[in-house]
Order: sequence, then C-alpha cells, then structure tokens
Amino acid sequence: MPLLQRKPFEPVAVPNESDLRASNKEWFFVRATGEAYDDYAQYVKRMQLLRSRVWSCRFSGKGKLTFDEASREEERWRAMLTKVSIDCGVAHRGCVCVRWMLAGD
Repeated sequence: MPLLQRKPFEPVAVPNESDLRASNKEWFFVRATGEAYDDYAQYVKRMQLLRSRVWSCRFSGKGKLTFDEASREEERWRAMLTKVSIDCGVAHRGCVCVRWMLAGD
C-alpha cells in the first residue's frame, strides 16, 4: 500500500455485505482502496486525497505521486524484487529504510 506523506496508509474498514444490504443508505465505493462511504462529502474528500500528489512508493521512496501512480510504482518495484533472490530483496528494503532514517523521516 502506498505511503501517505511518508506514513503507512490504512483504508477505512468496509462494513460487511449483509450490513450494507440491511441499511437503506446509498453507498459510495472507492475502487482503488476498497473503501465504502455512506456520506457523499466523505467520499469526495477521500477521492480528492487520492488524486492529490502527497503519496509515495514504499519501495523506491519516489514521492509527489497520486495514489494510482504510487500503486503502479509499487507494483513495478514488487515485480523487479521478485526477479532477484530473496536475500537481495531483503537487503534492498533495508537500504531504503536506512536512507529514510538518515533523511530524518
């Protein structure tokens, strides 16, 4: 999951399907995160956040991305990491963490 302002992002928990059907409310779904909102204003606020350039890739550290761009960047890095051995993948993640700590994040 992409980082929001360099911090882990936790999507809003979605009610289970039976609760969604039982309520007589209109629900708004965010495909990218799998979230559901019964308040349109909250839905619009979340969509604006997802489209803003405050996201970053947790593997490369590349920032100033939208949520979709950061997700694609993470998929690309995940594919590259699976091509190398497990040891190299762990070492790479460690290097990224060290770089972030040195940067003061």
